[in-house]
Amino acid sequence: MKRGRPRKKKSLIETLEEELTEEERVDEWKEEEFSEEQASEIEKEQEYLETETKERPVLTKHGLELLQKELKELKTIRRQEVANRIRQAREFGDLSENSEYEEAKKDQIFIENRIAELEDILKSAIIVEEAPQTTDDLVVQAGTAVKLQNLSDLSVKEYKIVGTLEADPFNNIISNSSPLGRALIGRKKGNIVRINTAAGTVKYKILEIKRS
Repeated sequence: MKRGRPRKKKSLIETLEEELTEEERVDEWKEEEFSEEQASEIEKEQEYLETETKERPVLTKHGLELLQKELKELKTIRRQEVANRIRQAREFGDLSENSEYEEAKKDQIFIENRIAELEDILKSAIIVEEAPQTTDDLVVQAGTAVKLQNLSDLSVKEYKIVGTLEADPFNNIISNSSPLGRALIGRKKGNIVRINTAAGTVKYKILEIKRS
């Protein structure tokens, strides 16, 4: 009996590539169909939305609490401390050559500027509310943690999505306005996202989403 050639076994990467969601296939089709004029309009709208978002900072509830705590400390403790230092420095006499007075005044300016900055942020910030979602239908948003698999080398990393003011990229805490954050927002478990980097396009598969 004549045997056919054995079927070549697919690699894990090839298998994962075939798991592209229907949503991504539609996205690919749309990209091919866009005319230059349509692509230009979409780009302008994205720039407008990014500008609007920058004008109103996004904070998680945890981030909000941290800024409120900092503001309270600046107003009730640090402000009084620097005022006492200035008063004591003045008692030393000639202020023109008084280094302690100069340092205290610089700290006072920094504290007052920071207080004004925090008050402005808290006045205009968009606070991310936790939506009543179950684990199965969670979507990526500020305040969630996402486990991603790089489809090129199969490495897995977990990122926490936060507002711009809370970001710490060195510890895998990224903002919702970063390139990776923007690509992930609104996506679900199982979706595959593309990120354009200097080295080329990188594809990530969302393995898990949870509240951070």
